[in-house]
Amino acid sequence: MDTTLRDGLRIKNRHLVWVIIAWWALMVFGYFITTFRVDRFKSSLQDSGIKIVQELSNHVREPLLERDAQAIRTLLVNAAKSVNVIYASVTDHQNEIIAFLSGEQTHPPADEATRKIGQVIFWESGIANHKKIISFASEVTFSGTKIGEIYIALPTAETELIRNQFRNIAIYSVLILLLFIIYARFRGIVTFLLKLKMYFQRRPQTKIKPEPSLINCPVCGAQQRLYSEVYHPSQAEK
Repeated sequence: MDTTLRDGLRIKNRHLVWVIIAWWALMVFGYFITTFRVDRFKSSLQDSGIKIVQELSNHVREPLLERDAQAIRTLLVNAAKSVNVIYASVTDHQNEIIAFLSGEQTHPPADEATRKIGQVIFWESGIANHKKIISFASEVTFSGTKIGEIYIALPTAETELIRNQFRNIAIYSVLILLLFIIYARFRGIVTFLLKLKMYFQRRPQTKIKPEPSLINCPVCGAQQRLYSEVYHPSQAEK
């Protein structure tokens, strides 16, 4: 190979390496952007959930003392109109549900996964219809005495959409990168495949010699091997 062709191939290799490095840098940057978007969405969702629970705790205090289930449910329905509430319920001091919106209630886990801001605790969990939710709970008090609790749950489905967007971009970019590499190295790949084909064609094939069959000798009656060679009597036997 002459020097000019060698230099040309070296430049192509250098460009290909830079393309791969640039792709990797973009994927890392995209991952950090995705993580930032997910964290920002969760933070916004937490702020919304804490605000709703705090407002409901103040509004349901009197209806809960009167055990007015209809008034409490009306408050829950109105709160659910502002955000996409998966579940909401209000219980009394004996943990008996007074009013609720349809859904599946989740209780705080008994581990460090629960976080608390003020009087509101919240945690992430999963239910049947949604992969992930954030649940919020707060005590309802009257004159410093606990008279009940309020629960709400908000979906985190948008976080999965954000992650799926990055995942799809990563998959498509890998396919495009592979096609670019194949295009840039098409001649080299074809040459390699031809050499590989020639190698297997030139490789000697081992022939398996078949085992001779056994037949009954017509003279002695014993089993003897059958050979393809024709027997020729020697001069002495003649």
